[in-house]
Amino acid sequence: IVSGKQTHKVPLHNRYPLNSNTYLHDTPTVAVGDKVKAGQTLAENNFTNQGSLAMGKNLRIAYMPYKGKNFEDGIVISETAAKKLTSIHKYEHRLDKDSSIKVGLDTMLAHFPDQADKLGNKSRYGSDGIIKKGATVNHGDLLIPAVQEQKLHEDYDYARLHRALSNSWSDRSIYWDHDHKGKVMDVISTPTFVKVLIETEEQATIGDKISMRHGGKGIITTVLPDNEMYRDEKNEPLDVLFNPTGVPGRVNPGQMFEAAAGKLAKTTGKTYVVKNFGNQGPTLDKIQSELRSAGINENAEETVTDPETGRQYPGTLVGDTHFFKLKHMVSKKFSAR
Repeated sequence: IVSGKQTHKVPLHNRYPLNSNTYLHDTPTVAVGDKVKAGQTLAENNFTNQGSLAMGKNLRIAYMPYKGKNFEDGIVISETAAKKLTSIHKYEHRLDKDSSIKVGLDTMLAHFPDQADKLGNKSRYGSDGIIKKGATVNHGDLLIPAVQEQKLHEDYDYARLHRALSNSWSDRSIYWDHDHKGKVMDVISTPTFVKVLIETEEQATIGDKISMRHGGKGIITTVLPDNEMYRDEKNEPLDVLFNPTGVPGRVNPGQMFEAAAGKLAKTTGKTYVVKNFGNQGPTLDKIQSELRSAGINENAEETVTDPETGRQYPGTLVGDTHFFKLKHMVSKKFSAR
């Protein structure tokens, strides 16, 4: 930016790695030649929108049970909602080297030729045998080919137990063991280690945990195809079905107020501002009055329809609520003992 005779440099983040296994990335909102003024937003990042913090997604919610699938903390969402809750993740796969480890595709295949079927397109690998930057990887794909020499006890005939045990080399290769497709963002190869950085885009799936702003949270139990999801009065598929018994159980009416206020904001196109800890009178009375003024049912109720059976459910609270996809993801939670 040039101001008078002065030049101001504003640094931007380019996929800056965060400890939460994702990135901070800035995208300029201005171009060369634009005139800017004080306070103007120069760039947005993946956590902002129009210069303000913007984490999570606004989803259309109905408070009603769904065939036992959203009992207690279970939450049912649509395929569209699952896509809206897509998050970007980074993974680091590292192999530390020593004198007993040899890295290389030809070396690995010479000792373990049965692994050749995990290579796919060999053009994805560099001259050193390591996956190239920019390559797309699927579950089971080889990332770093490596073998390690192991000393066998000369007094034992390991081949009598299993032929593989007589091999003086063990497979130390690194494979992509995640279900999601990934893209190799960087490859770092040094004399002491090899590191591969991979990025994924992961939709919300069964077992992931999502939360509203007011503490209503739960585990996704079902991802319904849009053509099976219940519909609102505009015949639009809903995003989320939340069991209403969770509200009194958690003594948490705030989430219902948010759904109603969100519906009001979406209908009028105006931001609904709540003055926390301010003296604004009874919240329910205030929201109901504003809903009536906007020509909306004062209880934000609609008749919801099951598209498969045509059955209708009148008097259902339908609104718009802000949801977060939490760090608690099903792929990180498996354990056994």
